[in-house]
Amino acid sequence: MAVLLRDMNHEEYAPFMKMTIEGYKQEKIKMQEWTPEEAEEMANKMFGNLLKDGMDTQNQHFKVITSDEKTVGYIWFEMKENIKAKIAFINFIFVLPECRGAGLGRKAIELLKELSLTMGANRIELHVFGYNSDAIRLYLNTGFEQTHVLMKCEI
Repeated sequence: MAVLLRDMNHEEYAPFMKMTIEGYKQEKIKMQEWTPEEAEEMANKMFGNLLKDGMDTQNQHFKVITSDEKTVGYIWFEMKENIKAKIAFINFIFVLPECRGAGLGRKAIELLKELSLTMGANRIELHVFGYNSDAIRLYLNTGFEQTHVLMKCEI
């Protein structure tokens, strides 16, 4: 099974962003951070600010995960810097549901580590919603460590 990361092309970008924005809206609604009525406007504003030039926004990188030349998922990351590190920040990673459980996410993260090193990064970071135990397990099993915990209690 040959797993690779390749650059996303412009034809793939629009449906990718539609899926990404829709998924993010649903996550924010599920977490009760946005109402269904405000989610569309909030997501479009947020993604519009982050991706001012769309796919060509500086420091944003869009990759397609392939296995044996078939699309099995996507990774979108951005290169950032702070005082101590050059960071590859994963904004979105997604393995198609029908392709999960075959180690593709693990392999994609390993490939992203290699790519990030060649780009000068010395750290990869991401955010994951607390209920997403499958993703958390994947990240812990690929060398990530938990750095923050946000908790809430409905009353």
